[in-house]
Amino acid sequence: MVCWGVAISEDQHELGEMSLGIDPASPVIFLGVADGEKTERQVALLESTSLFNLAHVKAHFSFPILARQAVWCFLINFSAVDVGETLVIRLTDDKGNEVGKFTIGASSVVGVPVATLGGQTVQAVADQTSRHSQLLLDKGQWILNAAPNRQLVISEPGEYRLLLERKGELRYLGRVIYVFVPPPPLTEEQISALESDPVSQGHVVIRLGCKHCPSELKAYMSTKRSDEMANSGHIYYLDLPDRFVCGCGKANMNLEYLRQGGHGFLGRGARIAVGDISYVQRYAHSQLLEIAAQFLALVQKEKKEEVIQKFLENNKVLLARFHAQRLFIKPRILGKFNADFAVLDSQGVLTLIEIERPTLKLFKKNGHLRSQLNHAYEQVQDWLDEVARHRAAVIEGLGLSADQVLSIRGCVVAGRAKAEKREHLRRHLSQPRPSIEFLTLDALADNLVSMAGELP
Repeated sequence: MVCWGVAISEDQHELGEMSLGIDPASPVIFLGVADGEKTERQVALLESTSLFNLAHVKAHFSFPILARQAVWCFLINFSAVDVGETLVIRLTDDKGNEVGKFTIGASSVVGVPVATLGGQTVQAVADQTSRHSQLLLDKGQWILNAAPNRQLVISEPGEYRLLLERKGELRYLGRVIYVFVPPPPLTEEQISALESDPVSQGHVVIRLGCKHCPSELKAYMSTKRSDEMANSGHIYYLDLPDRFVCGCGKANMNLEYLRQGGHGFLGRGARIAVGDISYVQRYAHSQLLEIAAQFLALVQKEKKEEVIQKFLENNKVLLARFHAQRLFIKPRILGKFNADFAVLDSQGVLTLIEIERPTLKLFKKNGHLRSQLNHAYEQVQDWLDEVARHRAAVIEGLGLSADQVLSIRGCVVAGRAKAEKREHLRRHLSQPRPSIEFLTLDALADNLVSMAGELP
């Protein structure tokens, strides 16, 4: 992150000017492309702008990209620009083809320079209390101009050059290099984790087309192929052709980057715009309520824990409360023990889960634990003892690295809350065992219903 507008001391002026590369004869300096900006008014007539991830090299996991979120950042020198002059900055690919342009209009309003770009207006404030303003004013009236170009399409990775067109001449301003960095393939454990997330993306749908003819390509990204999507004319991203060429020939896009990196759209927080793209949530509110209802009906009548485990495997979203980044089914612990599930969450906590039957009685009449529940705790404790002795081997056996796992815990899921006295259960939950969590089976359903209520 770059913070624009921080205080700069007198002895930093020369260093600051050198690092910015300020040329008093230049009307424009290209600073780079940021992922976002935030402007805050700190005191009267003084603003501070933060630029996030400002760089000349930008990595993406898929191409083409419609760079709606990208903020192109320039310094405008109004001491070197004629009043009323319009500056045009052209963006070209490495073959010299123009892919976009920026138009900057300059005018003077009561002696205060104004810059506009992409419909936004930035007004210079010559506040002499600001060291930052003094630094810029030493060599002209420089203004930071940061705005998106919402129609700019970067069709594929490579070098893109910015050229200032002024008075019939082109002047090189700088370049941006877009790099293709495909994400690693999704593992079974990552896919299971996505299926356990109520707000994960079930399908990501993309439409690529041409502005000059009705040709269109519809594709979708998902953890598995969908007959429904195929019947509606969508192509699974792994089955895409090498290129999309429209009927009139003006749109010609390389699709190999989408084939190799399309699964990156399925990850948490992945939101980059590629043409006309839409994110379809995996679960609707009604679906979560239905799964919870089916599970509660099952635990009311089912006596075998194997049936319960199978239902959880097929409906992993019931394990949503564990916030899985990796979800393991029947993981083997050093060839000695099998947990029913193991979850690695975003905080680096690995939880080994033991599922017991819903008919298991939890407490005696006096509220003390019954032997069956004690046995479940002892089993999980055996796992944790094994982990303590051979931590590195256990982590490696799950295909994880030591830096991914910060702590390891256990969890017992057994019985039903409705079958026990509320006071006994409350007291037990208020006195948890070290490193071992306890849940009833119906608590999984209750938690899912609660999460469903937070969905739009």
